[in-house]
This record gives sequence, structure tokens and C-alpha cells, in this order.
Amino acid sequence: MYGLLSSQFGDIKEKLDTEETVEDFVRNYFGFKHELLGVAAAAVFGFATIFGLTFIMSIKFFNFQRR
Repeated sequence: MYGLLSSQFGDIKEKLDTEETVEDFVRNYFGFKHELLGVAAAAVFGFATIFGLTFIMSIKFFNFQRR
């Protein structure tokens, strides 16, 4: 959620009806900073790598077709 909202709306300088920019609204309401987008991307990549390695190790060690 952090990466999605901060990447899509975190750099928009357009003003809202409340005279607040979209960037400021996302930062104030949700607390999401566009500068931390790299950290969010690294976390997504890290989780995908961990799950992928877990899958590979489980396929290697849990062989259910033994005769």
C-alpha cells in the first residue's frame, strides 16, 4: 500500500479544494513519503525473493514421489 500510494500520488503538485497539494495530503493523512519509495520497492523485492527461495527449498527437500 505504501509503495502504491506514494508512487502514484506522492509527487503530484496539483492543489486540492482545501488549498493543499496532493503530495502534502498523502504525507499528512497517510504519513507516506515519496522519498522512501526505494525502501518500499526493496521490501517487495525482498519478500518475493524469500518466498521464492522457500518454494525452491521445499520442492527440493519434500519429495512426495518416493517409491
